[in-house]
Amino acid sequence: MDERWKEDKGTFSKSQLIIGVIAMLVALSLIIPLIIFAVRAYSEACQNIHQAERACRNGTHLLQGQLTQAQEGLLKVETQAHTCNQTVVTLKTSLQKQQAQSQEQQAHIQDLERNIINLNRRLQDIVAELEQLRKEKKASRQVPVFNFASSLVTSSLLRPIVLLILVLGALML
Repeated sequence: MDERWKEDKGTFSKSQLIIGVIAMLVALSLIIPLIIFAVRAYSEACQNIHQAERACRNGTHLLQGQLTQAQEGLLKVETQAHTCNQTVVTLKTSLQKQQAQSQEQQAHIQDLERNIINLNRRLQDIVAELEQLRKEKKASRQVPVFNFASSLVTSSLLRPIVLLILVLGALML
């Protein structure tokens, strides 16, 4: 057997060649479908990946659009809020001015009321004094003596009464 081995070292027998070719054909017949399956699976996976990437890009684009719209809406709302805040400040300032004017007017009205009360008192005093002078004049008429001093008092009392009536008329306007 050793001799035969030595002789066959460099050459292949026909049966070995057939077995080798059949083994190669079997290997190829197993490898080719495996390669085809792998290529198809890989291409399906690639398509799935590309589809997922497109869906992701579309989703991202949609989200970016929604974000932009939300930001624009927020900007409008912030602008409106700023305008409202400015309006509130303006209205508060105006209200404070009106309140101050109202207080000033109220104080002025109170001063005028006090002046009217004082003038009414003076008028009552003058009327009472005038009445007293009339009584005295009536009593002095019975006595035919002309009193120049009482005439001066009466005319000097009429001036403040006329002045008082003019002042009251002006206050009523």
